[in-house]
Order: sequence, then C-alpha cells, then structure tokens
Amino acid sequence: MIDEKSVEKGVIIVYHGEGREVGEILGYPPVDRSHNNLFGYGFYVSEDPNIAKIFGENITKYSFNIKIDEIMMIHSDKELNKLHIDAIENTGLIDFDKAIPQYAKSLGYKAIKGTKEWFDAAGINILDTNILKELPEEKSKK
Repeated sequence: MIDEKSVEKGVIIVYHGEGREVGEILGYPPVDRSHNNLFGYGFYVSEDPNIAKIFGENITKYSFNIKIDEIMMIHSDKELNKLHIDAIENTGLIDFDKAIPQYAKSLGYKAIKGTKEWFDAAGINILDTNILKELPEEKSKK
C-alpha cells in the first residue's frame, strides 16, 4: 500500500492491465463513454495485480519513486466530487477527463490515488509517466 512508510523505503511496485473493453469491465455498455476514467485521462496502475487483471490479462509490472506529497489521495466520494468541481473551476474545462489531470498537475501532483478503504479498484492515475520504469516479466521457477 502506498503510504508514507512505503514511499520512504523507495521503490513502489505497481501493475497495469489492459485488453478489456469498458463495457466488459462494467458488465454493461457505458451510457457516456466520455467519463470512463475515475481520475481523468492518464495511465492507470494498481498495487494489486489482481485488480490490474480486471482491466485485461495483459499485465505489465512497473516500479517508480515518488514523494508522498506528490500523490493526490482521494479518500471518499465527497473528496472526488470536490476534485471535479475544483478542477472545472480552476481550469475552465468542462471535460472531467481533461480537467482533473490538468488541475492536479498544476498543484504539483504526479499521481492521483484512490484509497482502498474508499474504493479498492480505484487504482492510481500516473500523471507523469516519466517516473515509471517497466520491469521485466518474472519467470516462474519449476
């Protein structure tokens, strides 16, 4: 779990899953395809490979270094709603998918993370993909 202790230790390991359509993930076709991203456009990862698999069987493992104050943490629906309002008011954009990342970056954040206590599949939107380092696939030992 990303918290002050894990960030102090250095490298954080995350997983990115891809290969499934939004309708397949949701279980029904999305009514509005313009708001499929919880924290706007970006590159989404999870600390849990099983959560990453929800988004597809093609899993890539990454590591990154980040300071705790470079991660915008979302703990509740109320905080997410406030983020939507603040992003639109401060960027002048009406598209949440564009406004949220732009607003978060303007505040100095490199990532937006939903806490597991709030929503376990929220994951992390990596706003600055330059911080990611792809890790080689692990081979299972026989």
